[in-house]
Amino acid sequence: MTAHALRTASGRPGLLVHSSMQQVRRYHVDMEKTCSVPACERPHYGRGYCNLHYQRWRAHGDPTTKNNMRNEPAVERFWSKVAKTGSDECWPYTANTTRLGYGMFHLNGRNQPAHRVAFFLTHGRWPEPHCLHSCDNPPCCNPAHLSEGTHQENMRQMVERDRRTPSTGESHPAARLTEEDLAEARQLRDQGWKLSDLSQRYGISLSAIGRALQGRSWTETSSGYKPAIKRAGAPKRGVDHPMAKVTPEIVAEIRRRADGGEPRGLLQLAFGLSKSTIQRIVTRTGWRDDE
Repeated sequence: MTAHALRTASGRPGLLVHSSMQQVRRYHVDMEKTCSVPACERPHYGRGYCNLHYQRWRAHGDPTTKNNMRNEPAVERFWSKVAKTGSDECWPYTANTTRLGYGMFHLNGRNQPAHRVAFFLTHGRWPEPHCLHSCDNPPCCNPAHLSEGTHQENMRQMVERDRRTPSTGESHPAARLTEEDLAEARQLRDQGWKLSDLSQRYGISLSAIGRALQGRSWTETSSGYKPAIKRAGAPKRGVDHPMAKVTPEIVAEIRRRADGGEPRGLLQLAFGLSKSTIQRIVTRTGWRDDE
């Protein structure tokens, strides 16, 4: 059986009839109905509006509202998004911002940092090579707080003003655990919970929970936790390592002679060890004092 499209008096598609089901279904919008907005004769799309006014209604809540921001000059469009206060105060950017708080403004076909745009609109040129904040406030666009500088100057200011983003523990931007979660996870692990169970419980990967429990991440916590037991498969160090070739006494002798100025090449020959092993012992990257 075939489906046949009926046509209205105007010749436009109207209804779809499927003879096998003996049902009448609407196939197209009624093309005779037009938009309810005055002076608009476009065909009806939804909610009483044509497609154009329907999309405006969805975006702005009013079918007659137009977004003319793209037609406005960039200067007016940009400063309309900046909350200007006192001349010596910060002027925060009130539109889109990044995770770190920097404003983003679309200009010349690409997104630009808002503080760089503020510098450009004020001085007529882009800052070279970087635009620095004297106020250390990322969304600020007050030209009085902006200056040009190098990457080295920016990093130096970051260190001097203690603006470095913490890279460990709960303060890390990508942290999925809290310190309370970690303390609970370590207790459950000591009670015999599997890593796979802990991974599902906290919604993180096996490697992430394993590194946290081993102290390879989350190395600094207020609880000062240490594993209650040394489980099978835990890393072995010092004389317990299956490939250990030296004893603590030999390590101490190597370090004593190295501190006395003996060349490491001679230490290699004297103890029959590789250059990398001597290096790790002397620099304490292997055979640390706590092993």
